[in-house]
Amino acid sequence: VAFLNCKKLSDVKLSANLQEMGKKAFGNCVSLTEIEIPKSLKTCHTSYDNLDYVYDGPFDQCEALKNITFENGTKQIASCLFAGCTGLKNIEIPETVTIIYKKAFNGCENLEKIEIPDGVTTIKWSAFSNCENMVTAQIGDSATRIESHIFMNCTKLKSVKLPSTLKYITSSMFYNCKSLASVELPDTVISIEASAFENT
Repeated sequence: VAFLNCKKLSDVKLSANLQEMGKKAFGNCVSLTEIEIPKSLKTCHTSYDNLDYVYDGPFDQCEALKNITFENGTKQIASCLFAGCTGLKNIEIPETVTIIYKKAFNGCENLEKIEIPDGVTTIKWSAFSNCENMVTAQIGDSATRIESHIFMNCTKLKSVKLPSTLKYITSSMFYNCKSLASVELPDTVISIEASAFENT
């Protein structure tokens, strides 16, 4: 909570050697409009609510934070990095990224679409859950490991493009995606796990 509720803070440059960030490090910094994430960042600390599975990342409730860039050579997106970042509408994931960790974008309620590049091989659980205004999602063909609850509670999600080599539709992957109208399962799918499409 280093800069929690610093409501006039508008300009931040993170250290090129930054490795971890605490929960709500910049929480509710409502004037913060842009940030570059260094490639050195590996860990984000969060709170955990056992009842509601709520994660509050470093940029929780940063309602004006709309311009996100990553340092060249970034290979991972840390867990819960943008969890609860209400300002985020669009995000460009670099081609160099190979893994998106759990809850990285959980609760980005204004994120409208996601395009995951071919370089990403692993997407951890609930990476995009509770993105209430997400309409479309496209996952590159290199993603061979997609964990559970990825799009849970994305209630406006209408269409999804899955990797052509995907083998498993994991549990609760599309749970409560009430608007889902189009998803094509590739011929490589060998298993559809529990509650994958429940409440859709």
